[in-house]
Amino acid sequence: MGDPELLSFLQIPALLAGERRRFCNFVGKVDQVVAVCQWVREVLERNGVPSERITLSRQGLSQTSSHLPPRAAGGRGGPLRIACFGRTDRGKGLDLLARALKLISKANVLVDIFAARQTAGPDQVYDRLAAQAQQDSRLIVRTAVAPDEVIGVMADYDLIAVPSRALETGPLVVLEAFAAGVPVLGADLGGIAELVHNGIDGFLIPPDNAVAWAAAIGRFVDNPHLVGDMRAKIKTPRSMDAVVNDMAMVYSAVVAGNAASTGAA
Repeated sequence: MGDPELLSFLQIPALLAGERRRFCNFVGKVDQVVAVCQWVREVLERNGVPSERITLSRQGLSQTSSHLPPRAAGGRGGPLRIACFGRTDRGKGLDLLARALKLISKANVLVDIFAARQTAGPDQVYDRLAAQAQQDSRLIVRTAVAPDEVIGVMADYDLIAVPSRALETGPLVVLEAFAAGVPVLGADLGGIAELVHNGIDGFLIPPDNAVAWAAAIGRFVDNPHLVGDMRAKIKTPRSMDAVVNDMAMVYSAVVAGNAASTGAA
């Protein structure tokens, strides 16, 4: 008998081919596929979905304004205030902010991480963040915020950090930051890069690069006027009403197309 691991490895091409056949069979039965961001659309096209059967409909918010006055930008003797909201999952990159702080130990900045713990048990990411927070008063690990309170909490910060290592399909946190009127420091990756306009309403940073994150934070510490400049250029984010309108148009087109096909038959 062969090595089980080798046999499993040799089976991978057949498994992938089988999954692709099932995917193509499924897609062949649907009229439209909705992609929530451009990179998803491109993946679908590369996997054989005709472009005319793909609708790009980005995510939206049910709440698009916090109706709260934004906090004045850092630099008037106070620290630059940065907040990060995310799960304690390595893909979310929360540890990158902690590592960046170590590289700029003299920077006048405060970083609040609102961490949604993955489990009630051992959580290495959370534990490491908490340990560093004990040693660096500029880092505070806070409990997660209720979804309907996020925008209001964000409004009290100068910047919202989105340091994801993994591709994001939204992400909603960027839209929420813009709804709060706060610029975004985000990874130059996936859906983040599609929403943040570099140098206009935020700043894009090479993903999974603590040195680059440290440099970006230091840039805003040294040039606090950038926060106000970017804040003034933030546009109201997309709403769920716009998403509903997209879906209504998709269904109308599908119904009309099916009716025409039935009539022709």
